Amino acid sequence: MGLFKPAWQSSNEKKAIRAVEKLVDQDTLAYLAENAESTTVKESAASKLTEHGARKLTDQRVLVDIAQKAKDLKTRVAAMETLAARETLPKDLEEPLNRDLKELAKQERIEICTEIITKRKGEIIHEQSWEGHRGTTFKYECHTTLYCESCDQKTPQKLVYIMRLTNDGQFDRASYDKAIASCEICSLEVTLGNVWDFYRR
Repeated sequence: MGLFKPAWQSSNEKKAIRAVEKLVDQDTLAYLAENAESTTVKESAASKLTEHGARKLTDQRVLVDIAQKAKDLKTRVAAMETLAARETLPKDLEEPLNRDLKELAKQERIEICTEIITKRKGEIIHEQSWEGHRGTTFKYECHTTLYCESCDQKTPQKLVYIMRLTNDGQFDRASYDKAIASCEICSLEVTLGNVWDFYRR
């Protein structure tokens, strides 16, 4: 047995909580969430668990508590899915699970589209569900320069695009087309490339 014990094992509750707040190891946090003597230390450890840490838990009561109270959406969903996989998900958590899964999918769609739009040096200006919540529509704008070969001129433009991502993570190909704009000098049509529902302002 070692001479020193971890600070999170301290009999001083405040000291133990401070130590837990610094922990990142998910195994240790899961252990404390289930086995710490202090209820406050248990709650502190549970609140620090990520979605992966939640899946490590075996204590039914702790999982249910996390499923009901965790502020992080992914952690909450992970706890509920773990309960569901063990066929121990309480009836009153079935609807919250479905609701949180939809919200999680929406967040993931936003992350995917934000990454794409950022690479295009664009900025999301509007986001909403579309067609009976089949997916999420992202309207974004980009500053770009159109080059016209006819008059050999470059014209700065602010373009507004719409990108749609379905609930199952697929881009909506039904509105996939080649966007065309007109040169402001000679009116020659210039193909801008493949986008979704091109708009120009």
